[in-house]
Amino acid sequence: MKQALYDFYNSLFEGIVANVEELKHECYKLRYQVYCDEHEWLRTSNPYMAEKLECDEYDQHSVHVLLRLRQTGEYVGTARLILHPPEEKMGVFPIHALCRENNIVLPEFFPLPRIAEVSRFCIVKDFRRRALDTIATAFYSPEELEADRQRILPSMSLGLLAMLTMLIRCNGIEMVCAEMEPFLMQLLGKLGIHWISVGPLIEFHGKRQVSYLVIEDYLRQCRAERPDVWDVVTDKGRYLDNQRKNGLVCAPNGSGFELSDEEAFAAACKI
Repeated sequence: MKQALYDFYNSLFEGIVANVEELKHECYKLRYQVYCDEHEWLRTSNPYMAEKLECDEYDQHSVHVLLRLRQTGEYVGTARLILHPPEEKMGVFPIHALCRENNIVLPEFFPLPRIAEVSRFCIVKDFRRRALDTIATAFYSPEELEADRQRILPSMSLGLLAMLTMLIRCNGIEMVCAEMEPFLMQLLGKLGIHWISVGPLIEFHGKRQVSYLVIEDYLRQCRAERPDVWDVVTDKGRYLDNQRKNGLVCAPNGSGFELSDEEAFAAACKI
């Protein structure tokens, strides 16, 4: 019998809030691998090349997450949620600058402190290549894994989305924005996660689409269309509670939604 998506994901991975410097350092290391080593997109603009880290000025008002393989403890993915500085009266997200450069008007249905940007969402390419072998060795025989092999990489991405959803809730965010690859938007739609397009496709490390989610709409539609996915991204509703009540540190001290290539969601409609 096919294992439920929620149980499958949680048997393999765990999401972590990177709320201390040591864990943030792990985020920056993974980002270096993806954005400076695998793709070289940020080599020229990254001042931390010598340290093999990738970080920028937005990290100071961001919250970060990590995805870890349970069996080995290896960090295999990361993402950040950029929060709007309360003292700023105008939009200062990276996507705001991108919109201005391309004459795109990003809707602001809520006050800026209630809006965030999803950014630096990535899964390490090296792990994607060896994921099946690593997990097969650690958890299953190759025969046992075959039925679930198409769910591994999408589950990793849903795991990052789950942690972002929790951070969105505990920071009172009502809308998120991102610039995304068109294929990713289509595949997320098959998972019941419908990003709304704004303006035409733009050129930004390839074709990208400025887009946004209204959080209540995202959660409602996902639950109606893909309750199995909703279980993962909300931890069966537990991430929808106000996490501040539980003492979870979700706030920071004081570009792009990117999976690097199509592998991470290539099997999304099959899970």
